[in-house]
Amino acid sequence: MGSTFVSDVMSSSLIKTEWIGRHVSIGRAVQIGYEVTLRDDVVLCNGVEIESGAHLDVGVTVQVHTSINTGRDSGWRRFVHDTWIGSHARIGQHVSIGEGVMIGDGAVIGDFTRIGDGARIGDGARIGDFVDVRDSATVASHAMVPDHSVIEMLSGD
Repeated sequence: MGSTFVSDVMSSSLIKTEWIGRHVSIGRAVQIGYEVTLRDDVVLCNGVEIESGAHLDVGVTVQVHTSINTGRDSGWRRFVHDTWIGSHARIGQHVSIGEGVMIGDGAVIGDFTRIGDGARIGDGARIGDFVDVRDSATVASHAMVPDHSVIEMLSGD
């Protein structure tokens, strides 16, 4: 293993983390649940919360006060094994990411955005600030979603 930087061990919580790669940087007041995978070169800024079972691939950056897998009735003991954030994705500040979300490689998620349960964000997609991607909605690869948008799932009717 390479170097892992924890800026303040006393205020960060690493609870039975499954895998921490090389050159991972973890800020203050970070909460990480059970069986979380943090691959090489991941950056977790101050105040990030990651619940159980999330997978952050190589080079992911998660900005301040972002929550991953923290739903309305979530608890630290729940095991969720299905949220994936692809390599070199960038997650903005104050973002909420639900259960079962797949974010593709190189995707960019803007500040104050909500990604609902089961949503899919394609490789290289760019989501603006203050966007609401509703439960089970899909954003295509390399799509650009402007600020203040709402993306809903299309029905087959």
